Amino acid sequence: MLTSGALMLPSRAAAAGLYETYAIHGYEVWYAPTVGTFVGTGAGRDGFGSSFELNAWHASIEHDELLIPSGRVTGGKASLYRLDGVRIEGYFSEGLATQTYPGPECSTEYHTVTGTLRDVTSSARPGEVGVGQFSATLVHYRAHVFGACYAYSASVSGTITVWI
Repeated sequence: MLTSGALMLPSRAAAAGLYETYAIHGYEVWYAPTVGTFVGTGAGRDGFGSSFELNAWHASIEHDELLIPSGRVTGGKASLYRLDGVRIEGYFSEGLATQTYPGPECSTEYHTVTGTLRDVTSSARPGEVGVGQFSATLVHYRAHVFGACYAYSASVSGTITVWI
């Protein structure tokens, strides 16, 4: 379980010291009681720090049925597609979604979402497998509709970091 935001790296990935971090921003495009699906864009540096890469990304995050005030990330997949054609993918092995602001009176509600990615691959490094971390702020925009409080939209901003 991720509790402190720290990520334990396999010795091979840590020794290689090659990592890539991408800032992401996007929106929730599908919601089910145990899965949230997000898409968006972002930018970051490749593992050598020599190239600034624009990207598109997609994440399907499986979680406990109730996330309020907090819940566990139980599975799912994240994919990032760089403008130069490199594809990076990994699978959520664990994580947390924690409410940081409850949005009183049906106002905007905030959560932090962290997740460990396993089996991370990159088309730029065929045959190599690494790990990663997803860390973001999830914002639920809410309003009263026919006397009940409903989320009508959600956005997410954060980072995806991978070690391969």
